[in-house]
Amino acid sequence: MNVKSGLSGIEKTLSIRDLETLKVISDPLRVKILDLVSLANQAGDLRTVRQIAEQMDIAPHKLYYHINLLEKHGLLLVAETNVVSGIIEKHYRVQARQLVVDRDLFRTELTADERTEAAFALLDGVYEAARDDLEQALSLRERQASPGIGGRSGHISRDLARISQSQAEAFYEKLVDLIEAFGQSEPEPGSEERVFSLSVIMLPTDPGSSHP
Repeated sequence: MNVKSGLSGIEKTLSIRDLETLKVISDPLRVKILDLVSLANQAGDLRTVRQIAEQMDIAPHKLYYHINLLEKHGLLLVAETNVVSGIIEKHYRVQARQLVVDRDLFRTELTADERTEAAFALLDGVYEAARDDLEQALSLRERQASPGIGGRSGHISRDLARISQSQAEAFYEKLVDLIEAFGQSEPEPGSEERVFSLSVIMLPTDPGSSHP
C-alpha cells in the first residue's frame, strides 16, 4: 500500500456550517482522535483505529462509535483499506488540517438557545483540549523532558483591554494571520520535530455588566 497516495486532497481548512457537526467536535475524545490523525498525516502517514487506540491507551472497540461519527460528518476520511485476517482495515486521514466555525452558523435561523448551545459546545471542546495539552506539558516538565519555549514552560494568560472597535479589528486580523501561520508551519529540514499547541479565545465582553 502506498500510504503517501492516500494523503492527497487534504484541505487547508474546513468550515463547520451546522450545529450537529459542531456538537461532534465538542467532544474531547473526538478532538484527540482528530489531533492524532492530523499529526500522523503531517508526517506522511495514515492511521487505523488500532493505531489510534494504542496512542490513546484505550481499547479499540471504545473508539468505533466516535470514529464513525467523525467519518459520517466528513471530518475523517477513509484514504486506504487493507484486508487483515479477512477483516477490512480502514486507514484514515483528516478532511482538513484546520477546522473553523462558519460565522453564518450563528447568524442563521437558530434560536437564542441553539446559538448559546453552539457557542458553549465550541468552548467546551477548546477548553478540554487545552486542559489535556496543559497536563501533558506539566508531565514533560516533571520528567525534565521538555526544553520549553525561550526557557519557559509555555505561556498562559488572560488580559482585558479597553480599545476601540477599529483597534480590535486590526488586532484580530493580525491574530488570525499568526494562528494560520502556526497551523500551516512545517518543520525545518534536519531539525528535531516536536508538537506545540495553541489555544486562543478573543471576544468582545464587559465584565462589569450583568448577565441578561
